[in-house]
Parts: sequence; C-alpha cells; structure tokens
Amino acid sequence: MIFYVITMGTELVLLGLAYLGMRFSRMKMREVVGGHWNSFEDFLLDVAVAFGFWIISYAVLIGLALAMHMANPGAIDEGKKTIQLLAPRGGLELLLWISMSVVAGFVEEIVVRGYFQRQF
Repeated sequence: MIFYVITMGTELVLLGLAYLGMRFSRMKMREVVGGHWNSFEDFLLDVAVAFGFWIISYAVLIGLALAMHMANPGAIDEGKKTIQLLAPRGGLELLLWISMSVVAGFVEEIVVRGYFQRQF
C-alpha cells in the first residue's frame, strides 16, 4: 500500500512541476489538454479508434509472445508469480491501486502528451 501512495505522490509532484512550467510560459490547461469533442459522434469515433487500437495491440502482443516462445506453460507460470506479487490484496489495496492507476494515467497524459510536446 505504501508503494501505491508514494507513486501517487510522485505523480502529483510531477503534475505540480508541469503546472509551474505552464504558468511560467503563460500556457493554459485547456491548451495542454487539447480541447473537447464537438459532437457525440466525435466521442464515439474516439472510442471506436481506441477499441480498434486495443484489438490490434493485443494481437501484436500475442504474436510477439508466440515468436519469442513465451507462450509456453513455464513462462505463463512465471508471469503469474510476478503479477501475484504486484496485485492488490483486499478492498483498501484495490481502491488505492485503482486510484494510483487513474492518477498516473491522468498526470502522464497531461505532462508527456500535453506539456512536454508543447515545450519541445
């Protein structure tokens, strides 16, 4: 649980630093985030593109696993052991893990895709 809290704190510090950079360069958060959808159809198009990307990336990962001979039972058991070490146990840990995932995704999208791309 401490790892989840430390990770969320680190992500929020990163967001704070990016926000300071935005203030110094006179950027607005709306410029960094990229705006909004103009219609419901635009939203559905984004969802369809995301779903298509998810399907293609899943197929590529399966193909790579087969090509690297990682689809054998021994490799799968090793992966399960690693996941069990990292997976949350219990309700509070699950809540913290979900919170950490949301915070990390939100912050990294703003910092990397928004702020850094505009700066560099």
